[in-house]
Amino acid sequence: MEDTFLSLLCRTWMWDPNHWCKIKFKADGTGELICRVEFNLYVAAEFDWQPQPGSPALDRTINLAADQALLAEYNLELTLTKRRIPSLGSTSTEGALINESHLTDAAFVPKNYTVRLEKGRFPVSRNVSVWANWWYGLRIVFDKSPFPSIEEWKGDAVRTVEGNKFYDRVDFYDQELEVTERED
Repeated sequence: MEDTFLSLLCRTWMWDPNHWCKIKFKADGTGELICRVEFNLYVAAEFDWQPQPGSPALDRTINLAADQALLAEYNLELTLTKRRIPSLGSTSTEGALINESHLTDAAFVPKNYTVRLEKGRFPVSRNVSVWANWWYGLRIVFDKSPFPSIEEWKGDAVRTVEGNKFYDRVDFYDQELEVTERED
């Protein structure tokens, strides 16, 4: 099976090994954005996405065996919706104060992004200790965060957002690599 940008994009990309903040693209032009801290869930929303005119074809073959860090770069439009993800594992989101409870209407307008798909050895700290890193082989990097900007949050969530800086998170990872010895 050949890898394409679409097949590589359509997986769950996480920001942290705790799986608190992640983004998932689906081939049907929808996706999921999750933003939480420990037991506090702020966003569990679906989004709509599409390539912008002039971007390469989504079914263009990507050679994962190539010795290059940048595999592809695409311009995408993402529109966060108020549609909630029905459940996160065994936890239902029904009745939860998420999405529009914490976000202004400005968070739900279409936004344009440049997304780079990269391969390599990327360390992601879990903040358990100074040396505790998880390593990943694939990364997508947005030119700006897919999480709403600080101005698009409201209420009590603003303080948490300022402390965790979700709006600065532009890199997401997949393909955990096995680490046989301590890497710094």
